[in-house]
Amino acid sequence: MIGLSDRGKPQIRWHGVKCKNPAIAGKDKEQKQMGNIIYYSLDVLATSPEEINRIAARLKQPSSELLNWIAKRDDRKVEEIAQPVAELVSFEPVTNLFYVHESVNKARRFKNSFKGRFVGLVNSHLFEVSAEFPNAVFLLEHRDPQWSCSGKLVIRAGEKVQDVFDGDQRSQALDWVLPDIFAPFLAEWNEDLPFGSLWAKWVDDAKAALRQLEENGRISNQQVSSKEVVGTSELSLDAVRNASSLEDAAREAEDILRADMCAEIPFLEEEDRQQLEQLLDQQREHEST
Repeated sequence: MIGLSDRGKPQIRWHGVKCKNPAIAGKDKEQKQMGNIIYYSLDVLATSPEEINRIAARLKQPSSELLNWIAKRDDRKVEEIAQPVAELVSFEPVTNLFYVHESVNKARRFKNSFKGRFVGLVNSHLFEVSAEFPNAVFLLEHRDPQWSCSGKLVIRAGEKVQDVFDGDQRSQALDWVLPDIFAPFLAEWNEDLPFGSLWAKWVDDAKAALRQLEENGRISNQQVSSKEVVGTSELSLDAVRNASSLEDAAREAEDILRADMCAEIPFLEEEDRQQLEQLLDQQREHEST
């Protein structure tokens, strides 16, 4: 946002969304993430059609408290920063949820996207709105495609209720382990059940589903042959050779070594394994200097 400083953080509330890619460390990682575009998808479950409309209007308008804090921090007049702040924190409606008529709809999806350095301001705004409508449920999904991480957050009455984070994705911007923690809250809201009443049942059922997957094991006719594995390893090694930087090459190398260690059929030749390990050593030396 032109003319809007990103220094400091709101005193009102700070709810950062962090990525944990192991190939990116320390200040270098933080500085790069500040320029990343963060994508928010927000489902709001209200108590009435009137309330969802009030929430929609409030999601577009930052509070006077937030505006005053930013103006004081940046030594600016409120009227100078009001419009850019509103543009930054505003959540735009996408669609109504569930197949009901507009006149009785109580649930709506919103979206916002912004540079990572503004996550504190946007989250402060979001949690403020939630606090003003304590009976509404806010289901936030956040994504940073550049660093391949995502997460889900359940918010109610201005407080985080549950969250889950997927920070070690195996392919660029594709979910790896991101359980749908929204499911029990959507179901209980849709069935007019008390908030949180289905959470324990959902966790138990999710555990049972995972145990079933473990018991299933590998299906014999879907096992990967050694020839297919070798072909895949060659493509992966090409990604290392063609990487544009030492950091990118080291990230690819780490993924390949981890996959080889976990594979039922190890696919790396000893020479390739040693070269990849040497590449990781070079990256560690580079980071330490």
